[in-house]
Amino acid sequence: MSATGLRWAIRAAAVDFYYNSWRLVPANVIWAVVLLAVLIAGGATVVGLLLLPLLGVPTGGLFATAARLARSEPVSFGDFGSGIRATWRSALVVGAGSVVAALVCTTNLVIGLGSNEPVGWFVAATAFWGDLGLALSLPVIWSIVSDPRRAEWPLRHRLRLAGLVILVRPARIVALTLFSAVLLTVST
Repeated sequence: MSATGLRWAIRAAAVDFYYNSWRLVPANVIWAVVLLAVLIAGGATVVGLLLLPLLGVPTGGLFATAARLARSEPVSFGDFGSGIRATWRSALVVGAGSVVAALVCTTNLVIGLGSNEPVGWFVAATAFWGDLGLALSLPVIWSIVSDPRRAEWPLRHRLRLAGLVILVRPARIVALTLFSAVLLTVST
């Protein structure tokens, strides 16, 4: 089996999950605590929307730790903290951009679906594809923005690389997103 195929990647991820998941459990708990703090502090209000980008900070730490695992580097819980320290500014920017993009697209989707005009339906369809594109691109963006080997790169260069990866490998990104959706559904 090739070391670059999708089956190889899924197998490697399953083996890594089996051997390394305990290292990520505390980091995931911290992520969940931040989510609960945002929900308690702001809920479904404007304050909650303003606090939501803070989830980017632990997300950056998780992706930085996962990048080390993907390279078969030794990992400890301390890598989560060092990932946060290395990426917190970029993580806040990506988190804020993600929240704004999702808010705009989802609002346009709801307004467009409630419209009785063809223009509204067009806006809804465009917003749906925007939300879908965001869902497909965020794993790639987070993976590259949080990569410890690219931490010294300017954010715009990391985002450019993420965009190029998205353009070059769209089928793999769709497969990754579907696989992630299945895992999230099963784990929920």
